[in-house]
Amino acid sequence: MALHVNEGPKSLEKSYDLSCYIALHKRAVASAAKPPANRVLQQLSLAWRALPEKKFVKAANAVAKLDLGKELWAKPLKVALEAWLPRMDGRHLANLKAIAVMELLNEPQALQAYLEQCESRRNDFWYSRHLQVVEAHVHLLYPDLWTSLDERIRLFLQEVRTAAEESRARAQAQAAQAEEAEDDSDSEDSEDEAPSLIQAPTFDKQRFSSALHADISRMLTALGVEHSNKISAGPVLLDMVHMPSMVVVEAAAPWQFYLRSPQITALARRRQEGEMIQAMGFNVTVIPYYRWDALKNDAAKAELLRKQLPKEVSSCMASSAGQIQRLAWHVASAL
Repeated sequence: MALHVNEGPKSLEKSYDLSCYIALHKRAVASAAKPPANRVLQQLSLAWRALPEKKFVKAANAVAKLDLGKELWAKPLKVALEAWLPRMDGRHLANLKAIAVMELLNEPQALQAYLEQCESRRNDFWYSRHLQVVEAHVHLLYPDLWTSLDERIRLFLQEVRTAAEESRARAQAQAAQAEEAEDDSDSEDSEDEAPSLIQAPTFDKQRFSSALHADISRMLTALGVEHSNKISAGPVLLDMVHMPSMVVVEAAAPWQFYLRSPQITALARRRQEGEMIQAMGFNVTVIPYYRWDALKNDAAKAELLRKQLPKEVSSCMASSAGQIQRLAWHVASAL
């Protein structure tokens, strides 16, 4: 792809899709000896205000998802986004992802402007998930800002949260009814019916977020560690929680990483760093999939958990080699 680095911002916008320039940043980061990519990105930083509002919101979401918000060339994007908020159309405001707000509007005055605009455009917010995450983010990490918010804004956020909780309860009830109906249907099927070509999931999606989560939970149970799965903490869904010690065990599944890359996504980074979760009083331990998958047997998995989890949790586990070997035999014989 030819890089016309001397073209102005408007011609850049016309000539290329915006995502091409964001993707180029990977090259710029990998090597400082590639000035063309850097110059393109620098020129693009001057073009944010020239973009149509819909494309501008998409660009902000893409930059945040790619975890590029801390780069120097993204600073003009932050300035432009904050300046655009008071006149932003409600539909486009509602399409701004929570990760974009947290990464790009990371100053108290910018967050306040965002929440005020959301309240003034409240009729455009059909999907409240992102707004709920931002509410928790402000409440937990910006307590001074939260207490200074106008009462009408906090009332609006409460209404959004209540509506979301009611919607989630209805969805869970419908899912349970559908599962029960499916079980009844399966029991009436004839035994000689042809098998389905669709592969059944390898884990219970109602209880676990991934196959990795299911396997770690299995090992914790076998080790005698009582824990709860998929616990809601506001808008955040925690994988595993050992309540006596307030320890959260996060299963970092492959989808939390960029494709064919060891780098975690921006949203996963926020989960793994655990700012919001720690502000709730929890301690976070992360088990990445590549470390877990490299273990050859249950004894090795038990040893990893014993070493990596805090002593408040690991103290109740099997610790000797003999116990771990008996555990591995017990688990294998139960399968």
